[in-house]
Order: sequence, then structure tokens, then C-alpha cells
Amino acid sequence: MSSNVAIQALEASLAGDSATPNMGASDRETYLQEQRTHLRKYIIEPVPVVAYANSWAQQYCGLGSGPYSMIAVAYCNDKVGQCLLYNPETGLFSLAYGHIDDPNGVGLVGYASNDALAEWLG
Repeated sequence: MSSNVAIQALEASLAGDSATPNMGASDRETYLQEQRTHLRKYIIEPVPVVAYANSWAQQYCGLGSGPYSMIAVAYCNDKVGQCLLYNPETGLFSLAYGHIDDPNGVGLVGYASNDALAEWLG
């Protein structure tokens, strides 16, 4: 899979509506646009990663332990490491925590959808 496909999927998702709650903001569309702009600051050159589901995601979201081969499309390299992953097999986005260069992989939160913004915001 070319990295362009993952970025195109991300941009297509961001161009659509989002199910994410507006967290009390009075103007939903302004809030969503601000959050899309914020997410775009973290878009990276797509990189393959290995993801694993933690015990909560396994118990409550029905995921197996993994490993899952995914593509990181956005990454916030802070203390915890927040990753937006794209699964080329399903076309869905997932949030994971960890660092993309960690040889042990990143930990899936457990949810997945075609709504990249909702996944990124958790």
C-alpha cells in the first residue's frame, strides 16, 4: 500500500461529517473545523506500525491481542505518544498510545471507525 492511499483516506474522512461531540462549544461546525486543523498539525509521513490490543480493548471491544499491521498517519510525540492509525485491510482508523518507533508496538484503545477525527479525539 502506498502512503498516499492512507493520507487520501485520512483527508477524505476529515472532509466529511464527524460524530465527535462538540464538548459544549456553541458552534459545532467551528469546533469541528478547529479540531480538524489541530489534527492536521500532527499528520506524518505514513509509517507501518504493529499494534496490540490491551486487556480492556480485548474484553470490551472484542479485539484479539494482535498483532495488527497498521499505518500511522498522525502522531503526537509527547510523553505518552498518541497515534492515529489506519488499517488498510478494513479502511478504518483507530487511536493508539505509544511511540511509533517502539519495537514492542503501540497499544490500541479498542475502537475503530471511518471517522478519523472522532478516533483522534478519543
